Amino acid sequence: MSGLTINDVLDDSILVYVEDHGAFVDWITQQTGGGSEQMTLDLPRQQITYVPKLHKRDEVVARIHLLGSVADNPRSALWAWANPQFTDSPVVAMSQRIREFGESRGIPELASGELPVPDDEPGTDRLAEFATRMAAVSCRISGIPTAQIMAGGGTRVVMLVDAAGFMPAPPSGIRFPRILMSAISAPGWVHDHRRAVQGYAQARNLPYGWEPNFSALNIGFPEGNVRVAFDPQGRIADVQAQFAPPPA
Repeated sequence: MSGLTINDVLDDSILVYVEDHGAFVDWITQQTGGGSEQMTLDLPRQQITYVPKLHKRDEVVARIHLLGSVADNPRSALWAWANPQFTDSPVVAMSQRIREFGESRGIPELASGELPVPDDEPGTDRLAEFATRMAAVSCRISGIPTAQIMAGGGTRVVMLVDAAGFMPAPPSGIRFPRILMSAISAPGWVHDHRRAVQGYAQARNLPYGWEPNFSALNIGFPEGNVRVAFDPQGRIADVQAQFAPPPA
């Protein structure tokens, strides 16, 4: 994996992360009978509690692994393993695995304890962007399907969520175009459109094939084929689906 960059890892990760996180939000809504607008953390116990919006509904308690934080002052992203407040704490052990992955592949953004966050430009929220990048690549590297970003003041706390009973939804050709377009429309999430689409197919173990000159990628979903076409600059130009009718 020589020459692997943080943007490569993000492109390989982001579509799966968007899909799995959406499934997790739907699962929390189902488990709480209407969703949760309040969360509480117990870091020593490695627990997050999703408090239901509706009264007399069950809370959802899940195990968490602290990844890090992204703050406005100082304006930086700090991996949890580099935070002296959590030295040798079990809650940051997973973030150390992310660091080891970065060290073994020469990716400084994963191996450096603290990274500067650029100032916002029109239409961007760099703090949110960095938090999502931290969550998406960590989910892919760790194999834990989803993460939670908690915002408070000028800080965003990022953690992996290992919820008992939650299983990501199987890939869907009906859902995929929406996931794809939402990811590429978010600033800073996708850098190489071709790599992101192929990375999704590989992560989901879906059959896929390139057309000449990498002009389009065909992915075999359970419902049928989805064809993603690219322009000469490698950007997504068109998405078409051909699904077989359901059996009578």
